[in-house]
Amino acid sequence: MNRRTFITLAGASALGAPFLINQIGVRSNSKTLPAPNRTRRPLELAATADEQKVLAILQTHSKGAYLLGGCVIGKIQELDLPYVNLVVDSENFAQIKNDLFRLGVEPVSTPELPASVIRFGYHDKAYSVVNLALNDYLKQNTLSSNLGLIPFAHNFLVFSFDKHWVIDPYDAFAGKSIFGKVHRIQLLQEPTSPVAGLTCSLAATFDTALLGLKESAACSRLTRRCLEQTPNAEEAHLVMEQVINYVPDVLETCGLEATQKYLLSPLCVAAARDGAGIDLRRVNAALVSAKRRGAVDGSHLMGALNKEFLRKENLDGLGFGLSDYMATQGFMVRRTDLLMTSMKTPASQLAAA
Repeated sequence: MNRRTFITLAGASALGAPFLINQIGVRSNSKTLPAPNRTRRPLELAATADEQKVLAILQTHSKGAYLLGGCVIGKIQELDLPYVNLVVDSENFAQIKNDLFRLGVEPVSTPELPASVIRFGYHDKAYSVVNLALNDYLKQNTLSSNLGLIPFAHNFLVFSFDKHWVIDPYDAFAGKSIFGKVHRIQLLQEPTSPVAGLTCSLAATFDTALLGLKESAACSRLTRRCLEQTPNAEEAHLVMEQVINYVPDVLETCGLEATQKYLLSPLCVAAARDGAGIDLRRVNAALVSAKRRGAVDGSHLMGALNKEFLRKENLDGLGFGLSDYMATQGFMVRRTDLLMTSMKTPASQLAAA
């Protein structure tokens, strides 16, 4: 797997895994929250030959290996998962890391994550593994009015590869037969800020594109309502952080039309104008112009964004780049690979808006 593909999938997978991202807090408008159902239902799911090699190492040195969230839905629908999120309960995590390295995985540096989390690529698939006792994981992944988790029912699924059962705490399967049905994204809580709503919308976009889920009516309404809002001054910068760090992944996985849903939305246009002093409509025009000459990808988007930041009318007449803006706001740039590629691309290919 090339690094660019891995980073794209890593961003998509992280939005569904609370241990992989400092998620925007999603607060509930409801005083009554559903109690989790910890019943273990029998379930048989098959791992691919390459997944079995990774699982063999994890299971040798742990009490159990568990598949998480939307990956369970993907397996049920017999998809070849683009990424795999796992929990293990191991007292010898260092040995797991060594054995995985000997297997030939491509480790990814994750200085922003605790030592209990490892991320790597193996044969065109991205893996994320967290070392945590199952009961602790279940406790940490319980819906509450104060916990910042993306409130999709399928994000809480846990499947045991060792004992072949599944825990569905919030009825992601809707009480019906698991196999041979369309699985829809069930929204458990209403986010109370535009930023949290945008996080949910992005997560839904990735889950429908990569894991075969369908948006429910409630999820679709959330996206429409979120993207029509106007952020306040503080929210504008947080919205821009997600535009810069995750919308390039939307372009890479879903194409230009899905990307324009965000770039041209009132929420993102206002955040870019008021928070960053740039015009996302010009960024979109640059992408449209570039597409007339061929395919567009995340590097075109990052290049167009950077060009917008470098316009002289920004920052009281002093142009500064995308990286400078992110640094001044205390944000990291996830897709430095795309930004560097854009800087090596001739300006004529990035297109002038």
